[in-house]
Amino acid sequence: MKTSKITILILTTILLAFTPVIFMDKVEAKNVKVAVTIEPLASVVEAIGGEEVSVQTLLPEGVEPHTFQATPEILAKATLADLIVQTGHFPFEEQLIKATGKPSVGLRDFIDFGLNLSRIPTNEHEEHSGGYNLHGYWLKPDNARAIAKAAASALAKIDPVNAEKYQKNLEVFQEKISKVKNYINLLKSGEGAGRLKVVVTHPSEIYLAETFGMDVVGVLSRGENIFISGGELANLEEKLRSREVNLIISSELSGQMKVGEFAEQLAKDTDTPIIHFRVMSFEGFDYLTLIMFNAGVASNIIVKPSSDVQSTQWLYPIALAILASLALAEAALIVRFRGWRQ
Repeated sequence: MKTSKITILILTTILLAFTPVIFMDKVEAKNVKVAVTIEPLASVVEAIGGEEVSVQTLLPEGVEPHTFQATPEILAKATLADLIVQTGHFPFEEQLIKATGKPSVGLRDFIDFGLNLSRIPTNEHEEHSGGYNLHGYWLKPDNARAIAKAAASALAKIDPVNAEKYQKNLEVFQEKISKVKNYINLLKSGEGAGRLKVVVTHPSEIYLAETFGMDVVGVLSRGENIFISGGELANLEEKLRSREVNLIISSELSGQMKVGEFAEQLAKDTDTPIIHFRVMSFEGFDYLTLIMFNAGVASNIIVKPSSDVQSTQWLYPIALAILASLALAEAALIVRFRGWRQ
């Protein structure tokens, strides 16, 4: 039984990796121009818009979004858009909305379509939990569904002629999300899987940890350069040393901040494993690939080897290798026209 579960898991990974791709040398003009503030949202909008929508990502790749300021070039691109899709969290987004006056879809709209925000955990001795977590909420697959629904609704209002196409694309996207969730559920139910207690470096990593069934007991920072108190840190360090907490989670976003360096040192000092998720996508990798990539990162931590499953444990790294190689090949081969000329 356990062998068949893992076989299904591997096959699911391969099938998702082989999602049909259209290779194009030239793309005709699209009906609707959408400016999207960050790459993960862009791939969701592209999935819903399909052939009718041209998507421009405004935040340059590798730039820390919380400190980014809208440049004249970015403002010019946003001005050409029919719609702006934004997280509702980053300061530069508010600048864009005010400066351009363009219609926009953001966090409030996503919530109306079912998006749920997690809480940021605080010291266990505090009476109340932390505030709502606005960092990285798109990383939860069910929240991606809500974002997709909001995008489909907004596009249908702007371009009612193609409303039926947007609805059909939404249904396809939701089906793919269901496949990803099935993969994750198989991963969590595998032989040797257990609920890990973890500390995250930045709040954006909470949504991924929760997606993979991990129990987040603390954060090292509550935002950009907002470190937890000395008392909270001492409490978490004690839990790490006693093995009450099993894992530290970081990401490429944390790596751009001082707290990322601190997390690496804390892992060494307490002899605690640390893994690195990716919370921001990059061009050529769509939303589903981003989640599957992180599932691969989590797989060898979630599923603990035991004597009776060691013979199949090697399949998890192979699944990740297959996914990564295919995704990289796709990124290298696709010729994509994203955006529009002024």
